Amino acid sequence: MSTDDSGDDGAGVSRRDFVKAVGSIGAIAAASNAAVDVDIDELWTDDEHHYVGDDYGEYGASDVIHTTCGQCNTFCPIKVQLADGSGTGEYSSLVRKLAGNPYSFLNTQPFSQVPYGSDPTDVAMGGVEGSGDVDTDRWSLSGGRICLKGQAGIQTAFDSYRVRQPMKRVGPRGSGEWETVSWDQAIRDIVEGDDDLGHPGLRDIWGYAPQEAVMSDWEAVQSGELSKSAFDEKYADDLIDTDHPDLGPKSNQIVDVGGFRRNFIRNRLWHQGLGSINSVHHAGTCGVSSVMGNVRSHAGKKKRQYPDIENCEYLIAWGTNPMVANKGPTWLAPKLTNAIEDGMRMDVVDPRLSKTAEKADTWVPVEPGADGALALGMARWIIENDRHDLTYLQNPSQSAASDDEEPTWSDATHLVLVDEPSGPKARASDLGLVPEDADTADDFVAVDAATGEPRPASEVDTAVLDVDVTVDGTPVRSVWSQYRERVFEHTVEEYAEMAGVPVEQITEIADEFTSHGKRAAIMAYRGPAKHTNGFYNTRAIATLQHLIGNYDWKGGQITPYAGYDTMSGRYELGSVPDGHSPWGIPLLRGGVNYEDTSLFDRDGGYPAKRPWFPVAPPQATQELYGSAAEEYPYGVEALFIRPYSNNHVMAVAGGDEIPAILKDTETIPLIVASDTVIGETSQYADYILPEPTYLERWENFGTYPNKRLADEKISQPAVSVVPNARPFEDVLIELWSELELPGIGSNAIPDADGDLWPLEQAEDFYLKLAANIAHARDPVADASEDELRVFRESHENGLGEQFDLDRWQAAVTDEEWAKVVTVLNRGGRFEEPTEGYDEAFAEHGHGYDYAERGDESNAYDGEHMRYKLESRVDFYSEAVPNGKHSFTGERFDPLPKVDDVEHYDGTVQAAVSGDDDRERPLRLINWKPRTQGMHRTQNSPWLRETRPENPVWINPQDAEERDIENGDDIVLDAGRTTVDAVAMVTGGIRPGVVGAMWGWGRTGGGATAETIDGETRPAVEADGHSDYQFDEPMTEDAGYAKGRDAGFAINHVQPLDEELGDTGLSDLVGGSNAQYDAFVDVERR
Repeated sequence: MSTDDSGDDGAGVSRRDFVKAVGSIGAIAAASNAAVDVDIDELWTDDEHHYVGDDYGEYGASDVIHTTCGQCNTFCPIKVQLADGSGTGEYSSLVRKLAGNPYSFLNTQPFSQVPYGSDPTDVAMGGVEGSGDVDTDRWSLSGGRICLKGQAGIQTAFDSYRVRQPMKRVGPRGSGEWETVSWDQAIRDIVEGDDDLGHPGLRDIWGYAPQEAVMSDWEAVQSGELSKSAFDEKYADDLIDTDHPDLGPKSNQIVDVGGFRRNFIRNRLWHQGLGSINSVHHAGTCGVSSVMGNVRSHAGKKKRQYPDIENCEYLIAWGTNPMVANKGPTWLAPKLTNAIEDGMRMDVVDPRLSKTAEKADTWVPVEPGADGALALGMARWIIENDRHDLTYLQNPSQSAASDDEEPTWSDATHLVLVDEPSGPKARASDLGLVPEDADTADDFVAVDAATGEPRPASEVDTAVLDVDVTVDGTPVRSVWSQYRERVFEHTVEEYAEMAGVPVEQITEIADEFTSHGKRAAIMAYRGPAKHTNGFYNTRAIATLQHLIGNYDWKGGQITPYAGYDTMSGRYELGSVPDGHSPWGIPLLRGGVNYEDTSLFDRDGGYPAKRPWFPVAPPQATQELYGSAAEEYPYGVEALFIRPYSNNHVMAVAGGDEIPAILKDTETIPLIVASDTVIGETSQYADYILPEPTYLERWENFGTYPNKRLADEKISQPAVSVVPNARPFEDVLIELWSELELPGIGSNAIPDADGDLWPLEQAEDFYLKLAANIAHARDPVADASEDELRVFRESHENGLGEQFDLDRWQAAVTDEEWAKVVTVLNRGGRFEEPTEGYDEAFAEHGHGYDYAERGDESNAYDGEHMRYKLESRVDFYSEAVPNGKHSFTGERFDPLPKVDDVEHYDGTVQAAVSGDDDRERPLRLINWKPRTQGMHRTQNSPWLRETRPENPVWINPQDAEERDIENGDDIVLDAGRTTVDAVAMVTGGIRPGVVGAMWGWGRTGGGATAETIDGETRPAVEADGHSDYQFDEPMTEDAGYAKGRDAGFAINHVQPLDEELGDTGLSDLVGGSNAQYDAFVDVERR
């Protein structure tokens, strides 16, 4: 941290000067007990010409590499400015500055991005016509927006506690003692096993047999054509359990845990190379219940709810904080601010007054977990007052919707076979309306409003909404009839009581939501979803937008999964010649009904030993460790974890139970971590392999669909801070080579002509991915000779000896290389807002909304979005009731509903529609901090300066009852544990609710001492100039960073599931780990 003094002619004050001055005043005052007359004006007075000069710290395009930020899940395109005269350490270059990428629309709000064809030299120097002029404006659009987290990426990369060599544990797991080993030894031990640690190697663990052959033989056993002993002998080395072949091959007992690089690692290397079905990402600890609630509410691909902010007249931000998260600081914050300035009304539903709620017209502090009741209360008012869009709802098909210029339509009029156990929607052939071989046999059925007769939906222009009839002896009801009945199960007053919201407020926001035609929308995410009822909460919120049919309209709900081809085109990167097909029951039991497996009979039916998630993907990561401990449905022989994006000890509710499982070498014989630091999870590994940070490796991060235009980002190495670090892809390629597995080696990747290309290092994959991006749609222009020179020089400056130009070029054809460089020099591909953008930008400059004003907008198609959902939206999900609760055997509900927060066995943790028997009075919630992206970003002292710890927010009413004042030291009692904290007394949180930011309370990443090769590195100490506590909570102006262990771990005070005892509660429908349902009390310490 800089303490340089200012020069005589500068008027800035250093922190040291300030502390000295203030300290002196305090000392004099204390000694004399008198008023002090000390002139400190010079500390605050700027010279008249301060900040004016001609020293701009100029740099050129050869000092810039564009890549993607990995500090949080926003993944902003960024510009890395390399430092002059660097390379004096083991690193290849220093980073002088990080900024937003000016080519990207994600980083230039509220301005327009520079044209994609702009020369990198002109962009770097701010020389693009229309982008501003340094000489006259003192700034230019040579860089885009970046937030605090992004800027602190320098400290993530250059952290002195980085893992620098492969390490092998010394002593028991978790002892904190390591020895460095060579890469050759690490690879050899992982493949062949190690006698010192007593673990097996992958060669002994792995086994595989194709599903078709195994199950064909199993059928032969059942029929008596093949003896069971012959079957056992044939598959003993390949199957997990020959008595239960549906568990799959032994390869499934090798488990990967990592959040990103899925297309490469999960789909290609793990699934098709290794043949394991178990590659797990972060969804269970993130918002998978929100994702699945949206997936089951739409027939087309739609995972999240986002508005067209520029044209929206009324926005409800529901359980999300877009000023902070989901591209908040760089993308959504300026868009929302401008929209509010232009007259958009925004209301916020959140138990606390978030940064977004501070900007709202109305703050609706809902009871946590009662979001579904609030949504259904709104729905009841809307229906009772005839504020739903009847024309939209009565369109039963695409053809009918098109006649009304509606891009989407709903299932409201579709008929359901109500006597069938799973309640499927009727098809035309089911009701005998058409023969089974007719073109419309599989059509949904609606009652034609013109004739009153049931017909295939595609043949009906306007359908009847409320239907409850019998067709040829078959009882059917319309979806709308059932949805309306569900909504009317409670009065608005009863819903209001459940939600803890006044009736008048429900009426007001429902009225406002239905007063803007299609130009009203909802943005919702984790808040409603991180409960065991999160799936149904999300469904209820989604159906509010069904009621007004705002999809694909200007100002309404948008679904722009708009990008450029990455995995196919010039190269088929998802194809593995002679690859394995993964199969079997996933370890996390997603996508499979318990009773459809052989374990159902083995274990005597319901209840199942642990939860199954039959209508969610197998990504309930919170179940991984307890499942491994109980060998349910089978044991884990080897666990590969990348805690860089999956630090489960911190991220899972009840994550404090995980270390005991990881320490047991009998439970998981081999654990390998690829990490940047010795983290809370990786400290229990047998081996820690040094992983590059996002500034040092390749990646293809996606973009959340809250944009109007297409983009495709690509990360590329910009610097090499730890020369001996290897991306996990390279590690797997070497391991797979030793095991002679498919998907890597000399003939691994087919191109469009069927020729095979090698895959020997990560760049072999990602440079081909860049070629696919470059040639998608209209191919990009070839890089000029000058651009090729800039590319070479910038990568030589950034990577030094780590950059091998010849090898990179050899990864693609000579014809493709110049286009690949065009993409890499811009950090990806970013669609321009209108045709003829170069000329328009030169004329109008950056302060102009081309997408709105251009005659040939790439964002809009008249009053509609250009990129559309353009499919059916569902009030009723057919898929959901096909799944059954694995404890009770009851079918899941196809409709949204009010549901309590429950443990696996049905014990109520938090009641919504009734009363619960809570032992402690305060509901504990948590949220993403504005200045932290993930737990690992706590390693940055810059960010810890802004928020030294995570105080507990408490309402003044609750504080007064406990004689607590702002800044008091408190004890938070969660029943199974207590933690020390600091109180923040604020009216910005609902009475009866307390909360804190997650990300604190670390024990890894330098928060505790580490011993490597016999030398102990102490924990990182507080970073500042004084131990004096300057600040009250949330007014941290002193800039004093506490240690990396400051605060408390919010997930370590979450309740454990009463039936399981080793993890937190789970949403069995959506798959999320519940993280907002702890009950606590607090008292002064």
